[in-house]
Amino acid sequence: MERVKRIEKIKRILSIKSLDGILISRIENVRYLSGFTGDTAILLIGNDLRFLLTDGRYTLQAKEGVIGFKIIEIKKAVEGLADLLKSYHLKRIGFESDVITYDLYQDLTKRINFVEWIPIKEEIQSLRAIKEDKEILLIKEAAKMADDALKSIFHLIKPGAVEKDLSLALEFEIKKRADDIAFDIIVASGANSAMPHAVPSKKKIDKGDFIIIDFGAKYKGYHSDETVTFGIGFLDDNKKKIWQIVKDAQAFAFEVIKPNIEAKKVDETARNYIDSKGYGKYFSHGTGHGVGLAIHEYPYITSLESGILKENMVFTVEPGIYIPNLGGVRIEDTIVVTNDGFKVLTNYPKEVEII
Repeated sequence: MERVKRIEKIKRILSIKSLDGILISRIENVRYLSGFTGDTAILLIGNDLRFLLTDGRYTLQAKEGVIGFKIIEIKKAVEGLADLLKSYHLKRIGFESDVITYDLYQDLTKRINFVEWIPIKEEIQSLRAIKEDKEILLIKEAAKMADDALKSIFHLIKPGAVEKDLSLALEFEIKKRADDIAFDIIVASGANSAMPHAVPSKKKIDKGDFIIIDFGAKYKGYHSDETVTFGIGFLDDNKKKIWQIVKDAQAFAFEVIKPNIEAKKVDETARNYIDSKGYGKYFSHGTGHGVGLAIHEYPYITSLESGILKENMVFTVEPGIYIPNLGGVRIEDTIVVTNDGFKVLTNYPKEVEII
């Protein structure tokens, strides 16, 4: 039933854009629409057509796990697609313009020149934005697995511990509980914590450091995403103040979340508060992003986002302050929009904690 509803979303796009079919190539969308769990496949969907094209590595997997699509084994994607489009006299085909490379587009238009290729982005980009109850539950379960994993290595986080050792220990514990890590874990301390996407190094954690841990689990295809910032041994008054500003910025951002507001309002609220405290230039990224089958997906919580929040959208709220040579603070939770506000799906307490 869920898959039928998802296909109906594609049919509405077919109607609005007057298309004979839509080519789906983003692997998360392939999974969302067909249930295929492999790494390589494309879908061709028309009003009465459902095809999944894959190579011999995944044919059996597709036949066992995909319902409602005819499985076609191909050796070369463009040639196989050309034969299919020609056989069914399809002339006007939509494609994910933010996924297909320029080289592939050139190949498609050259070898399949009897088709009019129509770029589609926004309609497909928002396809998975409103989550079903089952999807929300899987994200919440992934978050619990990740949080339990962090709790299990908490005793290792202490002065003298090495960033890379902590990240590997956390990765191991997440993989014991979940299907995989959601992304490369970030463990960054001291001056390294001033880099939002720092790579865990061989640096030892020192007393007085901030330590940022950005982590998540992947479970049945769905991701969690969460960041905590601890103090090691002690935090001076200035660092405590910075931590509290970030925490308050997240709290103020939470207050505006509800259906039918612009996504950028969440970003503006957090950003304006941090700016009012004199740290605006040290908040260098968006306030959040959607989470689901991909770790970063629609909606995007930035000052440039014009989209409207809807019930059952899932996204992160993660303000931060990053000061070179001093360190950084990021506090991140994943939330779901409810009919009158929001609920937090991540579990680890976000209070100042000195280890």
